[in-house]
Amino acid sequence: DPATGECYLAEQLKGGIQLSINANCTDPAITALGSKRHLVMVPNETRPVLWLHLGGSGGDPSKTTTLGSAAMSSGYRYISLAYTNAPGVGEHCRCEEGPRPVDCAELTRAEILTGQDLSPYLEMESDEAIEYRLLALLTYLNALDSRGGWETFLTDEGEIDWRRIAVSGFSQG
Repeated sequence: DPATGECYLAEQLKGGIQLSINANCTDPAITALGSKRHLVMVPNETRPVLWLHLGGSGGDPSKTTTLGSAAMSSGYRYISLAYTNAPGVGEHCRCEEGPRPVDCAELTRAEILTGQDLSPYLEMESDEAIEYRLLALLTYLNALDSRGGWETFLTDEGEIDWRRIAVSGFSQG
């Protein structure tokens, strides 16, 4: 809770550190699922690539520590992002009659990623978008640990540098 100053929890791990960070602490505009926590794992020795993991339908970032440990053992900084991942895309695209619209999944996923109003099948605030939340988290981490190299994953214009990010996901992630 940002009001109580409990924005993140840190735990020392063998070979690195694990942070659990409230999404709403990274940017006050994040209100939807704001207390849902991002999982960040940083090895002692890092490579200049971030491993971003997106959980499947209803997935909780805290349940991906095994994957994060594997990423850390290879030198990746690891983020399992807290974002709106429930209900699943299939629920948004469910039709009472007739076939499912052919573009439903594509438009719904694009809106979840960018926050742009692209899908008539989903209503979502821009602060729920993956890109918005990742940018807020990277900015927050850079402020929290200015020597941690988090700016490596941002362009000179302050946008996400996707060239330095490997992405994985479960199910709809």
